[in-house]
Amino acid sequence: MFWLFGLLVSLGAGALLAKQGRKRKAVLSLLLTPLVALPLINVLFATGTYWGGTAELRGVGLPGPNYRSLDPVVRCSRRSSGCLVDGSEVLTQTPHNLALRAWGALCGPMPGAYDGPLPTLEEALTFVREEGLVVSQQELEAGQIQVGARRVEADLEGLDLPRHFAQVGHLEVQSLWFALYQEWALIVVGSEHVLLIDLESGRVANRWWARVDPERDGPAEARRR
Repeated sequence: MFWLFGLLVSLGAGALLAKQGRKRKAVLSLLLTPLVALPLINVLFATGTYWGGTAELRGVGLPGPNYRSLDPVVRCSRRSSGCLVDGSEVLTQTPHNLALRAWGALCGPMPGAYDGPLPTLEEALTFVREEGLVVSQQELEAGQIQVGARRVEADLEGLDLPRHFAQVGHLEVQSLWFALYQEWALIVVGSEHVLLIDLESGRVANRWWARVDPERDGPAEARRR
């Protein structure tokens, strides 16, 4: 609660200076109160991270399984400060997030972020059900796959899909479901996780947790090549 103490000190100093007729210093004291300084600092910080390509939206509480999925406007992830809330969030996190969303609305995804089509988890699973195919580990090692009418010759070995799935807890990768999404990205579905891989950069653009049922969510015309 140091921000509240700082607010009281600044207001007291401003009132004292105004009473003494030192109006400029009184105004400066008021501008330095946490009510003004904290939002301004966080707006400036958010602006720097947006243009630097490292922005993260801020929140509080226990993150859910897909909490860090990309924001559709700013194309950045999210970070929680935890479950302890002291009331200063309205002066720090709120202006920080508003600044990021404003830059995203004005200028689009932050520089360096994935700027291709971004499906929701439900849209990704629906697309895989309709357009996907099953690819085995052996086929992945061959270096290319046929997705619909297009042969995707992305560096599948460089993508190292088993490593990506290991990062999110899926240690055993026997087979995966693939779908080419609007010529921009690969949607890859394992038993518990869904990845969106940017074909241009070869990086994982987004990831979701989802417990997948092969009978319900599997590709309608799955085929092993």
